[in-house]
Amino acid sequence: MQVMYQSTRGKGEPVTASQAILKGLSEDGGLFVPTQIPALDVSMDELSRMTYQETAYQVMSRLLTDFTEEELRTCINRAYDKKFDTDVIAPLKEADGAYYYLGKWICKECTESDATDCVMMYHMCRNNHEEPDTNMYFQKLRAFSDFALEVPCNPAKTKEDLTALVNGLSAEDLTKLQEQVSFFEEDLVKYCG
Repeated sequence: MQVMYQSTRGKGEPVTASQAILKGLSEDGGLFVPTQIPALDVSMDELSRMTYQETAYQVMSRLLTDFTEEELRTCINRAYDKKFDTDVIAPLKEADGAYYYLGKWICKECTESDATDCVMMYHMCRNNHEEPDTNMYFQKLRAFSDFALEVPCNPAKTKEDLTALVNGLSAEDLTKLQEQVSFFEEDLVKYCG
């Protein structure tokens, strides 16, 4: 199956992975995203026993379908070689006994004020019908939500915590939250299909 890429702004023709990489941004200024996410037919148990490079190949080979196995493996091995200070490449670190994160040398630290600013800008752009910017802040919010996960993931604990949070809201705040959730659900369909 050939995976194609389209603009986050929904304009233009789909392109191959190599075309998306060469272009960088689409003609309409949007980012390229896959038109569909292929299934990963490797179990989590198998992935957990693979090296970082092997895992990268398993994922990238599903998404970068117009590259040969040799091209992908060469790029992966050159990108993730002995330049890292550990063979693990992306070690998990414990913080306060509950949260884990990739070392700061890989990703930018996300603060609560960054996420709060993003929420504020999303609502401002959405209220003013600033379409490209609304989508950009919407996608940033989705990315911030990935950082909010507790590792290891405990769905029952997450549900319990969120239920306690919602139960503590006033009727007015609950109405505002429901409105925000409905906006987000609309934009999820609008921007992510």
